[in-house]
Amino acid sequence: MINVDEIIKTNDKVIFNFHAVDWCAPCKMMEPIMDKIEEETDIKVVKVDVEKESELAQLFGVQSIPTFIYYYDGSQIKEMIGAHPFATMLNVFA
Repeated sequence: MINVDEIIKTNDKVIFNFHAVDWCAPCKMMEPIMDKIEEETDIKVVKVDVEKESELAQLFGVQSIPTFIYYYDGSQIKEMIGAHPFATMLNVFA
């Protein structure tokens, strides 16, 4: 299982990207957008495949995918569900 506590402790800004890119079209659409956010900002993006990490998805209360949960300085700040354009994601999380 992904060590959430360690990730949050070692990164000021983290987005947990809950997805299932094997079968979820919106998740596939968001993959390059999330890669671009990680490349162009100081935000760490942690991709969580809900098929492989179902316990973690349950722990976070994820009911729909894609779900994006943003942590800043160790605290959960925002959550977004669904596919959104790069500019929207940047405005919300950066």
